[in-house]
Amino acid sequence: MAEYVGIFTWIVVGILSFLVLLVIAARVLYGLMKIVCIRQMEYRRYFSEEGVYEGETVYLVEELKNRSLLPMIGMDIESHITACVALEGCDPDEKMMQHFISRFTVMPFTTVVRRHRAVAKKRGYYELETARVSYAGMDIYLDSKADLAVYPRMLEFEQTRQMNRFLSYDSASRTPLLTDAFSFTGIREYTGKEPFSDLNFKATARAGQYMVNQKGYLLGRQIQLYVNFQMPQKPMESAVFSELIEQALSHVAYAVGMGVQKGYRIGLCTNSRMVNGAYFLRFPRQTGLVHYQELLRQMARIRLMAGNSFASVIDMDIREQITGCEIYILTTYLDESIEERIARLGELGNAVRPVVLGS
Repeated sequence: MAEYVGIFTWIVVGILSFLVLLVIAARVLYGLMKIVCIRQMEYRRYFSEEGVYEGETVYLVEELKNRSLLPMIGMDIESHITACVALEGCDPDEKMMQHFISRFTVMPFTTVVRRHRAVAKKRGYYELETARVSYAGMDIYLDSKADLAVYPRMLEFEQTRQMNRFLSYDSASRTPLLTDAFSFTGIREYTGKEPFSDLNFKATARAGQYMVNQKGYLLGRQIQLYVNFQMPQKPMESAVFSELIEQALSHVAYAVGMGVQKGYRIGLCTNSRMVNGAYFLRFPRQTGLVHYQELLRQMARIRLMAGNSFASVIDMDIREQITGCEIYILTTYLDESIEERIARLGELGNAVRPVVLGS
């Protein structure tokens, strides 16, 4: 009898050991399959638009594809994103970075797509590079790039009227537009601003008052815009200066958009630092939708820091003998150095108008 009990005990111990080994093997196999599963996983993210204006809504889109035989249950994908692109569901009080976790459960050979609403709160160029994936007790990092350009905020209605006056063809405008000396469109009253050579003596004699020849404006207008990022010597709060510069960039974006619609060739030069480390932006005078979109993307990359001196940026065009352009200089101050370059640009055959910000 004792022999049968011993044999039975050994059988029970053997069965239990086998079950334990089977459980361990199953757990190891399941863990290995999870590792294979995570390697078979494909994840990418992107913004629904390449660029939006400040204040507009955009969506961060995530795509997770499970190409394995096992379901992925409770996979967390963790990211940090700038608070300048405010994601719905994140803490609105976070000042710099938002901590964002997205949890997925994905069946075999299935793709899950999620769209997260966000508001572009501040002009700039923002990139997401890596994401941390937590699954099956492991943490891995994936390269998952997504970038968003936030353009300068759109102008209010009253501000657009001001910019329209700057670029208007109205003969009573104060803007020193370039006229075509060989184009005659009529006769009008003398306003006191026209050169003496424009007087029409026959019309003056008949009307009993000074009358001038009204000339047409040059077709295919060329417009050059400058924005000065140097702080004025007169004390100015940095927040006020930053706001004035942002307003200037908004005016530039509007002017370029309106000019492109009318076929104008528009360029932009700034002495600002750029996201890529450059110390100035010099964008050529071109027209067309592609030019407009690329200029907006470059404006998103502008940092609110001065790089080169403003004089050196203007000197680049003076050395190239720029001519036949309507030039607008947006700056918070005028000094002897800027006024000297305004005179030199005028001598080259350009019409120059300084626009003092905040005045």
